[in-house]
Amino acid sequence: MHWAPLREPDGATNDRISLVDALIQAIGCLPPRAAIAALDSALHQRKIHPRDLGAISVAVPQHRRWLLGRLDSSAESGLESIVRFLAQELGFRVRTQVWIKGAGPVDVLIEDWIVVETDGDEFHDAATSPKDRRRDAVVAASGRTPLRFRYAQVVFDERAVALAIVGAVRSHRNVRNSGSKAARALARMPNLWST
Repeated sequence: MHWAPLREPDGATNDRISLVDALIQAIGCLPPRAAIAALDSALHQRKIHPRDLGAISVAVPQHRRWLLGRLDSSAESGLESIVRFLAQELGFRVRTQVWIKGAGPVDVLIEDWIVVETDGDEFHDAATSPKDRRRDAVVAASGRTPLRFRYAQVVFDERAVALAIVGAVRSHRNVRNSGSKAARALARMPNLWST
């Protein structure tokens, strides 16, 4: 139960509040990665406007306002947002929706050489599709390492996802200072699940 005053009380009922108010509550209650996923999705789907972030910012707990500076409206799924945020928290340089010739846009590009694709159950069956296999082959042919994570991995086994990303960074010969970047990321890992 939440008893905070609503920013947008018009139209609120006992069981329904505005999306802005729901997001304010989410930022205060959810783990940071889940809150980022909710906000990114709302922005990407144009359910809220960037100008709504001002009203959200003044209403969220001060210790969580930093999350609003980490949003990416280009994220096409909550899973993508979670992986992006996780990689950033590990200390890696991250870009989203980067175009790779022959493969098209990829979800997350880490340190310019590790490509992460996230597959939600809504759009992908249990097996990797032939189209996804072709995309992974094109990514590999470009010299990059493709990683593909499914919903259950991202949501329920973030540590394994983080370790896979760290391992891919450490072993890629084109990632500058890969060993020290991987060591720094491993040192940060215990703190990622303490908040």
